[in-house]
Amino acid sequence: MLHHDFRQFLDALDRLHPAQIEDAQSKIRVLRQKTEAISEIEVRAIQD
Repeated sequence: MLHHDFRQFLDALDRLHPAQIEDAQSKIRVLRQKTEAISEIEVRAIQD
C-alpha cells in the first residue's frame, strides 16, 4: 500500500461508527495472528 493510500485509510478510521471500529479491530487482530504465525514458522524453518 502506498504511503498516501495508507494515510487516507487512517484518516477514514475517524469516520467509523462503533460497530465498524469493532469489525476493523477484529479483522486486524486476525491478520496480526496470521502474520505472527507465519513469522514463527519462518524462524523455526531457519533454525532447523
